[in-house]
Amino acid sequence: MAPRWMRRMQRRWQALRRKQEMEHELDDELRYHLERETERNLARGMSPDEARRAALVGFGGVARTKQECREARGVRLIEDILQDLRYGARMMRKTPALTLIAVVTLALGIGANTAIFSVVNAVLLRPLAHPEPDRLVRVSLQNLETDETHNPIGDADFLAMRDRNRTLAGLAVIYSPADGLALAGQGPPQKVPGAWVSAGFFEVLKVGAAQGRTFARGDDRSGGPNVVVVSDHFWRQRLGGDPGAVGRPIRLNGKAYTVIGIMPADFRFALTGQAEVWVAMTFDPPQSRPPYYLRCIARLRPGVSERQAQADLGAIAAQVGEQYPSSSFGVVLVDSLKGSIVGESQRALLVLFGAVLFVLLIASVNLANLLLARGTTRERELAVRAALGASRGRIVRQLLTESMLLASIGGALGLLLALWGVQLIDGLAPSDLPRLEEVSVDRWVLGFTLAVALLSGLMFGLAPALQLSRLDLNVAIKEGGGSSVESAARHRMRGLLVVAEGALALMLLTGAGLMIRSFVNLSQVDPGFDPEGVLSMRIELNQAAYPEDKQAAAMQEQILARLRSLPGVNHAALSMALPPNLLGMSNPYTVEGRALPPGQAQPVADQVLVSPDYFRTLGIALRAGRAFTDADRDGSPLVLIISETMARRLFPGADPIGKRIQTGDYDPRAPWWTVIGVAADVSYTGLGKEQHATMYTPHAQNAWSRSMYLTVRTTGEPLAQVAAVQAQVWAADRNIPVSQIRSMRQVMTESIARQRTYTVLLGLFGAVALILAAVGVYGVMGYTVKQRTHEIGIRMALGARRGDVLRMVVTDGMKLGLCGVALGLVGSIVLTRLMEGLLFHVSAIDPATFATSALVLTAVMLLACLLPARRATQVDPMVTLKYE
Repeated sequence: MAPRWMRRMQRRWQALRRKQEMEHELDDELRYHLERETERNLARGMSPDEARRAALVGFGGVARTKQECREARGVRLIEDILQDLRYGARMMRKTPALTLIAVVTLALGIGANTAIFSVVNAVLLRPLAHPEPDRLVRVSLQNLETDETHNPIGDADFLAMRDRNRTLAGLAVIYSPADGLALAGQGPPQKVPGAWVSAGFFEVLKVGAAQGRTFARGDDRSGGPNVVVVSDHFWRQRLGGDPGAVGRPIRLNGKAYTVIGIMPADFRFALTGQAEVWVAMTFDPPQSRPPYYLRCIARLRPGVSERQAQADLGAIAAQVGEQYPSSSFGVVLVDSLKGSIVGESQRALLVLFGAVLFVLLIASVNLANLLLARGTTRERELAVRAALGASRGRIVRQLLTESMLLASIGGALGLLLALWGVQLIDGLAPSDLPRLEEVSVDRWVLGFTLAVALLSGLMFGLAPALQLSRLDLNVAIKEGGGSSVESAARHRMRGLLVVAEGALALMLLTGAGLMIRSFVNLSQVDPGFDPEGVLSMRIELNQAAYPEDKQAAAMQEQILARLRSLPGVNHAALSMALPPNLLGMSNPYTVEGRALPPGQAQPVADQVLVSPDYFRTLGIALRAGRAFTDADRDGSPLVLIISETMARRLFPGADPIGKRIQTGDYDPRAPWWTVIGVAADVSYTGLGKEQHATMYTPHAQNAWSRSMYLTVRTTGEPLAQVAAVQAQVWAADRNIPVSQIRSMRQVMTESIARQRTYTVLLGLFGAVALILAAVGVYGVMGYTVKQRTHEIGIRMALGARRGDVLRMVVTDGMKLGLCGVALGLVGSIVLTRLMEGLLFHVSAIDPATFATSALVLTAVMLLACLLPARRATQVDPMVTLKYE
């Protein structure tokens, strides 16, 4: 007589078959009645279509019964899914360790992906928060000498383009001082983020004021009233949220400005950063084409393309060139404003996003292997379900439901981690990362998290579900395990997953290695000066208080004299620029006796105004000639110092001392500057960038700038001198704002902050990938050793030594690991080429990095194999054989 459980299975199977037969009988009955009634209607003279429709109406009762059957099936499907979810939850409670590992692994992978995607979404994917953002463009220049693109324009070209163009709905320019604007009358002198903009700025962006108005066309005429628009934050923090703030005066850079408007709280514009005030620029009739210092934005007219606008503005620039024939000028470029804002960040963010996707793939492969291993203990359970009538699809659905449940919990926890991760990235990211203030977890990020969670559940759940649904019922029910063929197939599946995991980990590890090498190379670049012991800050003299250049120069010299008298201060200097990336201006130049061919643009060099002690303060070596002295002042012969690069380009094989150079547009009536020295190369446009030609001129002979960097070389810790230095500056003039207080070592660190952020994140993802790969290999080999306990016991009983068993297990594991390394090397050669633009002095296929990454991954996999192999050597053959 059959066992009781077998009889129960037979009764359930018979009941299921009866339900299916009843449904088939219902379908057959409906079809039979419809055909008979259709024949009757045809006999009554109806057309075939009318006969069919009348039959359907006449047998609505049967049709409703059919519909009820369909609805019943839908209800049963929902009930089955709920049952699967309840059963999956019970299985998770039965295996808490596995559940915890799976959820934490998924949470880390999904959380990292969500956090990075929130940045990618805000910076790259989300359109600019302005009406019709696709019509916003940037207008810039391409330098014909250096081939540098996206350079600023000057007053003459802006005014001509604004008044003569036929393709733009608006054109505006922006000038954003690096240290903001000096605010007085609101407590101690201080700097506020701000920008000078032309009158059409807000019109181009199509944004209005929340209170008052924005700039009108007449606000930028020379001699007009001084007006300013402020942010909502400035209104609340600086003006106390006064409802009558519109019309109030404030003092900026020593001048009185009238507040004419307050912007909405959510207004942001990336090119003006965190600006709190926007001051209307005024333009006098230009006397020359340079200097080029204005960033230009425009709005295209409907139906106008970027190429058409570029041709239009290029023709206008050519006309301006005829007006100033001695001026240097490049090619006009018109491209997407969003692209200009994103800039160099796009490639780096995409590389980081690809890296976290690799981490999630590796995590999914790990979980797939984990579920395959767990499935072996569930073969009897799944066989019983199949014997009770569950189809293969039904079993696959059950297993996928459990995977989706795990993925959903991991996704929910990952979203919480992403909220923390966004805050971490916000603190870690460099301040110059564009649109950083727009990063948030919005509905698109939530949708991405949901999609990633479901997709990962499908990825790590499908392969185990398909494998476990192929069961031999007789063997599974009798022995609770799969046949040898099925075990071999499952073993191959786990091996393929380990190979894939190793390949993905090596690609990510290689990318991280390249970024680390690149960052090390960048950090070791000789900046050309000695940053140790140097304090820097920015000071700005009030234009109204010092209207004459001589007055400003006298006050600046007084400040330097006070600072030199401080204990612990060796040298003090002023400069208009600061290395390694704080360039003030560039200027064209002409070498005496070298006429340029017609149509050729003048060469351009970085120009830095400095006080006499500048080279000693920063430790910049002089290669030839002399430094500036106090005698190089207004009324004395004009002198300048050039950089080594400039000397090599202009005077190869000759002594540059005594040569004469004219700065700015060539003018036979303009004065000439005599070269008195050659200084070591110092970068003012960023470490690792191509070295530019640089000209240094004495500030005392050209003291037009009121905003200068103050540097002080001290004998001890530079930041310890901050209070003393500030006191001396304010003793000279209490109204001078002091800002950007940092040591030069901090300035150096901040100059490579973006590269450091990318390197740290990519290195972190590479380390996670390495750990996950090691865990994957360890898990597979540990499971393999457990499954082969009987075999290992027999081998040892027949005389196999522990070393033989160790070698056998390690060899099996390393075959998989080395296959993954080989595939990973091939993949790395392809993928790392996408990183070429991010690397400094290292090739995208650097052999040393590839070899090191492969060796590290191989060593980690070897260690992951050794631990299970050692366990295998401890098998007692007598106990194993007796148990079997």
